[in-house]
Amino acid sequence: MVYMCYKLNGFKVNLYFIKNIYYNLHMKKIGRPQSIKRIDILDKCVEKYWEVGIDNISFNNIIKYSCVSKSTIYRLFGDEDDLQYYSLKHYYENIIKEWHTIIEEHKDVNTLIDEYLTGIVEGKHTPCLYNKSIMVKKNLGKRSINLLDTIDKSYKKSWYIAIKKSSNKNLDDKHLKSLAAFIAAQVALINTLKQNKVSKNELLLIISVIKKSVKFSHSKTLTD
Repeated sequence: MVYMCYKLNGFKVNLYFIKNIYYNLHMKKIGRPQSIKRIDILDKCVEKYWEVGIDNISFNNIIKYSCVSKSTIYRLFGDEDDLQYYSLKHYYENIIKEWHTIIEEHKDVNTLIDEYLTGIVEGKHTPCLYNKSIMVKKNLGKRSINLLDTIDKSYKKSWYIAIKKSSNKNLDDKHLKSLAAFIAAQVALINTLKQNKVSKNELLLIISVIKKSVKFSHSKTLTD
């Protein structure tokens, strides 16, 4: 199962949501359900998009995987861009939104970066659907692109809050935002390199450079 489930500093990422997906996909009988629910279809779409990449499966194949007809998809969601949009929104509201809260409430941003990036390399965290999608957003429709841009702003804001909270220095606001954008970009980079099967040693070396860069930048003040 490709859905990430992890515990970080006492936080658990929406286990109810993940268990519900597992039940829908693996415990129910395969085939056309008697009562079609939007959430069941979205669970399956998120599962497959997360597994293979949102731009790496055709509209017909994602419909087939969802075990419903094309007319049902059009009736409940709309076209392919609409389905991808609602799937990403479903993912954001049930997974990413809570992860953003974890970032904001963490007391030490450097420790968080180390734990999360190392966790990706060690296989403790599945590469994020958001990070996988933002890298290929040019291949998506307008609604999906706009949603990804909105999520991206929220993600960078969470890192901004975490950096500001954990800093003992009087950091310039522009500097904080730049550092938040840098961290977000590095997380996406590690996700991409991991998917491209870059060796563990190379990834850990890259992470060490990222950590040093963040630590140095984090220590800069307005008077520097």
